Amino acid sequence: MRIVSLPVEASIPAPEETREITGSILHRKINRVSREELYADVHEMMRTSWLNIIMTILSAVVCAVGLARSSIAVIIGAMVIAPLLGPNVGLALGVTLGDFGFILKALRENLIRIGAALAFAVVVGLLFSIDSQVPEIVSRTFISSTDVLIALAAGAAGALALSTGAPATLIGVIVAAALMPPLVVVGMLTALGDYSGALGAFQLLAVNLISINLAGVLTFLAMGVRPGSEDDASKARILTTLAVVVWILLLAALTVVIVSNA
Repeated sequence: MRIVSLPVEASIPAPEETREITGSILHRKINRVSREELYADVHEMMRTSWLNIIMTILSAVVCAVGLARSSIAVIIGAMVIAPLLGPNVGLALGVTLGDFGFILKALRENLIRIGAALAFAVVVGLLFSIDSQVPEIVSRTFISSTDVLIALAAGAAGALALSTGAPATLIGVIVAAALMPPLVVVGMLTALGDYSGALGAFQLLAVNLISINLAGVLTFLAMGVRPGSEDDASKARILTTLAVVVWILLLAALTVVIVSNA
């Protein structure tokens, strides 16, 4: 048996609009795709493939060039090809649904793509003479309140776009902009021996990762994304609560460390 889901371009006569009784307030106001469709879309974005790895590496190389030249246009170009949206939204979705297998897959894919970008950033730092005092590099070695707001907005936008079926390409650029530049700076400064700057960039990367996933989970909850069965829903509530508490504590701890070192 196989069920094939195809997009409907038109219906004659037009279907009557109905309002769902269940779900969150935001879910009732915004048309959300089905849980199965959302799951399938995110799963496809998390697929491990050489294409995704190569695109991540190319994005890291272009981003490194843009940072070294302090060229915002080149950095933005690198964000367009960085496939970092899927694993991070997938992690938030897995937590929301209480799906441990999905969470592990998202974590694995995140590690693969982040590891590939980090490795090539280190290679760039070793092979080329890079001025670590370039403004675009220095700006990624410390955290400001706007960085946290951008990451929170990116996570919420990613979850909202995928859960409503909206085009997620531009949203992926926002997520990549929060993750790829500090990731590349970590690699380059580590290769240059500037461990203090690399630590600052790593802290920025960690804060952005936590903020994106925290905002993603909260957005999925607001959109009424829930597991199918009551038993799974109970497990998901426990996991979601635990994850949100842990992320908030980690975010608070990193904030305290950053403020104390300022």
